[in-house]
Amino acid sequence: MSEQVVYTRPSGIYDGAVTGFCPGCLHSAAVKTILEVLDELDMVQKTAWVQGVGCGGLAFNYMNLDTYPRRMAVRALLRAGSSAAAPTR
Repeated sequence: MSEQVVYTRPSGIYDGAVTGFCPGCLHSAAVKTILEVLDELDMVQKTAWVQGVGCGGLAFNYMNLDTYPRRMAVRALLRAGSSAAAPTR
């Protein structure tokens, strides 16, 4: 009888990576869920992660995605003429 694979790690997580998020924090569960959905949609290679401040920046060492600090991403969106970077206040 052959073994049935029940779970595989999302391809967007580096092999052997450990999150570094605090125990009990749900950031790791949220990141893993996002990466599982990106795998299902076959969009891992087409996705960029804009990291925030604080522990959200830990995802940089965990996810195999193009990662940009928020400040840099906002500048790039403004240069491209995107309204997504415009403040809403």
